[in-house]
Amino acid sequence: MIKKNKKVKLKDYCKKIDINKILAFGILVFNLLLLLVFFRVNSSFYQRNIQDFQVGKVAERTLVAEHDFEFIDRISTSRRNYELDRNITPVFVVSREITEEAILSFDMFAQRFYEYSEKVSLDELKKHFEDFKLRHRDFNIEIVVQLYEKSSPFSIFEISRAILVSVMNRGIIAPGKGRFSSYGEDELIEIWRFIAGRIERSDVPFSDVFKRESIREFTISSVKNNFEEDATLIADIVYIFSRENCFYDFDETQRKRERIITAAAPVYKTIEKGTVIIDRGFIVTEQHMEMINAMGSAVMHINFRIYIAILLYLMAVYFLANIFFSQPGVIKKVGAGEVPLLYILSQLFFIYALVIHNFSHIPDWLNYALIIPAPLFTMILAIIISQRAGLYFSLILSILVLIIGDFSPFPALFCLFNGIVGVLCVRKADTRLDLIIAGLKTGLFNIFFIITFLLFTETDYRVFLSSSGIAFLNGFFSGIVVLGILPIIELALNSPTRFRLIELLDLSNPILKKMHSMAPGTFNHSLSVGNLAEDACREIGANALLGRVGAYYHDIGKIEQAEYFIENQTSYNKHDYMKPSHSVSVIKSHVKIGIEKGKELRLPQALIDIIAQHHGNGLISYFYVKALKLGTATKIRPQDYSYVEGKPKSKEAAVVLLADNVEAAVRTLKKPTYERIDKLVWEVMFSKIETDQITESDLTFNELKIIKNSFVTTLMGAYHSRIEYPNLKEAVKEAEKNKKNAENNGHEQQNQD
Repeated sequence: MIKKNKKVKLKDYCKKIDINKILAFGILVFNLLLLLVFFRVNSSFYQRNIQDFQVGKVAERTLVAEHDFEFIDRISTSRRNYELDRNITPVFVVSREITEEAILSFDMFAQRFYEYSEKVSLDELKKHFEDFKLRHRDFNIEIVVQLYEKSSPFSIFEISRAILVSVMNRGIIAPGKGRFSSYGEDELIEIWRFIAGRIERSDVPFSDVFKRESIREFTISSVKNNFEEDATLIADIVYIFSRENCFYDFDETQRKRERIITAAAPVYKTIEKGTVIIDRGFIVTEQHMEMINAMGSAVMHINFRIYIAILLYLMAVYFLANIFFSQPGVIKKVGAGEVPLLYILSQLFFIYALVIHNFSHIPDWLNYALIIPAPLFTMILAIIISQRAGLYFSLILSILVLIIGDFSPFPALFCLFNGIVGVLCVRKADTRLDLIIAGLKTGLFNIFFIITFLLFTETDYRVFLSSSGIAFLNGFFSGIVVLGILPIIELALNSPTRFRLIELLDLSNPILKKMHSMAPGTFNHSLSVGNLAEDACREIGANALLGRVGAYYHDIGKIEQAEYFIENQTSYNKHDYMKPSHSVSVIKSHVKIGIEKGKELRLPQALIDIIAQHHGNGLISYFYVKALKLGTATKIRPQDYSYVEGKPKSKEAAVVLLADNVEAAVRTLKKPTYERIDKLVWEVMFSKIETDQITESDLTFNELKIIKNSFVTTLMGAYHSRIEYPNLKEAVKEAEKNKKNAENNGHEQQNQD
């Protein structure tokens, strides 16, 4: 008994295992190993006997490199560091305190002039500015006199202040000492300015920095066009209150030097296999010893940072893809093969891109992204799964190309745009010929993309032409290949693609022709349900084509027993002579027979689901009530008179269920008017809501309202009121009779006159 319980628990545990997640994890590990192999991360350590060689001693034998390796060239590294040090731009910092003091001092000067200039005489006004001589060594009291004599000095103050603020914020460099006293005019310096509460750093030529002696010249050149008469006065004012506020910062320059030197990778020198490291009889130098040690120790060491970086990157891509493809509507869970198809395509793309990037011998001018057919993969996903799946896959492809191509942006961007265009070009493809047209369109868009990218570079026109031609072929052949392999994928996955559904929609299909001949009532009913379902699905954003095809095939189980269904009966009803239990068995069987026929015809699973779910688990009320009248209520169970195949799981199946019931109900109306149809449609739909038939289909109340309005509109088009035309012969007789009566009345009137 215990063993049995354990077996049951193990069986239940196995059912809970998500195969897709296990497969995704395996792919993640496989991709990690692939990248590590292609990046040539080697964990081997080569041990060599190097004790025979010592610095300062004569080499007793010639040493030849047994394999390719790299070593740090310390001499070249020192030279490089020296060049870096020479080219490091010194840091100058603009002092905020000095800037604010200079502007504040000017404001005090202007405020005092405004306060006293209109109240006191010129002599008394001069006395109020005596203290400015002590504060500013270049202050001249004549400035006050000139301002006093101006009719409107306020504009002078405004322009002076604006120039002063601009000059002080840009910085006025202090006289340099040592190295900077003879700093070249074209040499660069880095200036730190505090603007809006944050530091702005910029490299500028030394000649562009303000010196105090150049303030007057700068001010005059700035205002001479608008203030020619007052240019000198304004220049004097700005010069007086300007102060040197830009100073060389030794500490920040040193820290900058340390950062640059530390961040710079050492210079590696490659020694090829067969190269003589040292000849016999030569003295071993330090550089010789460095090469010997490099060859004898870890030539290519384990770079754990690469391991971790690649692992984290692939994990990020995995979780991003999981977020994208788990959103509702991206992968419609109607077939078991869609997720494996997604994995297979991603792996094919990943391996193909790796091989092309690492092993293909393509010319230097040709970017490898041009021979990666991204539209091939995105078109297939857009057709088989959904357009959103194709768009998301384009983004994932571009992220993978980014790491494969050493984080070069051009291949990733080209694959992204290329894949998106492929999805958009097959969006409205109705026939297989449209795939060729989609390939042509994608190729033309690729030409546009490649020309746009190459315009950012200095590229020869021949490269433009060659790259454009290859880019066009990329898109065109993607469409051709999709046309060739799509039927194979459709057959393997039995997918309800648009092309497959359009083929099934053809009324000349044998099963539909058989329905037309053997069950004409069911055939006409299915066509009417198709019209209702298609319009309603389109209104709520569901798959309108799937809804129509599902409606066409939902009653194929009635073909063999057509005479048992009311729409096909012409003389009498067979159920009048049958027990209710037998009748309900026949009625219920059409669903099971329809499922079996759908599988025989290899219909897509989405259509088989519609066939199975188009009645839900609803009660066949007519025969249930009939059974209650004939028997005892205690022996008759509702579940025996109900469908058992399950409720609709998709919006399309739910719409077909509603359309099926609505169409049958409307046929019972004697005089269908808008009000009667609207009322009846809502009653039928409400009964399905009340009996919990469509709760598993994700239809919202707003969508149900839209479906109801769509049904009413479509039905009014089919059952619109018509003009009652009169009988022509009776109308002629009536006209002649009216004419004779009119003539008789005329004669009588004349006789009376």
